[in-house]
Amino acid sequence: MAIRSRWTVVSLVALLSVMALIMGGAATATPPSQPHRLLINLDEPDGWPDAMSPTDLTIGSSSAPITLVEYVSPMCPHCAQFESEAGRRLRSEYVDTGRVRFAFRELPVGIPDLSIAMFQVARCGNATPEVYVERVTHLMTAANAINAGYARELYRERLISFAQTLGLSADQASHCIDDATGARRAQWSEGYAIGNYGIYAAPTFVLNGQVLNVHSSEQVFSALDVALENHRRN
Repeated sequence: MAIRSRWTVVSLVALLSVMALIMGGAATATPPSQPHRLLINLDEPDGWPDAMSPTDLTIGSSSAPITLVEYVSPMCPHCAQFESEAGRRLRSEYVDTGRVRFAFRELPVGIPDLSIAMFQVARCGNATPEVYVERVTHLMTAANAINAGYARELYRERLISFAQTLGLSADQASHCIDDATGARRAQWSEGYAIGNYGIYAAPTFVLNGQVLNVHSSEQVFSALDVALENHRRN
C-alpha cells in the first residue's frame, strides 16, 4: 500500500508540527533554535559543532555500492507505516544481500523529548547496529501505548517498562534516558539534517548523499534499483 503522506523536504512552520501530531501527517522537526523539553534537564547546546558527524549504527556490508540513510523517529506514524510495509523486505533483499548499507538516523520529531528518550533506549547498553535497528522498530510499534492519553507524566514510567521487554533492566533504561551526551547526539543529528539537507520531516531517505523525493515504499525500492543498475553499468 502506498504511503499517502508526502515524503519531501518541507518548509518548517511551527503549526505543522502540531498538525502532524494531531492529524497523523508526516512528523516534522523543530528548528535547533527552539529548545526541546527533554525527560531530563538538559540545556540547549551552543550551536552545532562542525567537527562532529552523525554517529550512525550501520547495518550491511561496508563495501556495498549503495548507502541508504532513513531519517526516522519512533514517534513518527509514517515511519512505522514504512517499516510495517517495507522494512523487512529492505533488509532481507537489499541489506542482507550486500547490495545496500543502511542506517536509521535520528530525527527527534513528533514529541521531541520522548523521541530522544526512545532513541536513548534503542542505543542502551552499547547496542550493536543490528540490535539498535531492531529496538527502533519495536519502539515504533509501542509509541501509541507509551503516548496514550498524552500523559506526559507517565512517559518515563511507560518507556522504562517497555525497555524491559527489550531485555534491559529498569536501572539500565533509566540511566540511558538520563545520558546527557546521548541526548545531545540526537539533538545534533537533527541539526545536521536541517543544516546539511534541509530535512525537517520523517521519514526522509538519503541515497548516496542525495535526498529522495519519494511518496511510497515502492518508490524507495525503485530508486534503489535504479542506483544499483547505474552502479552495475559503470
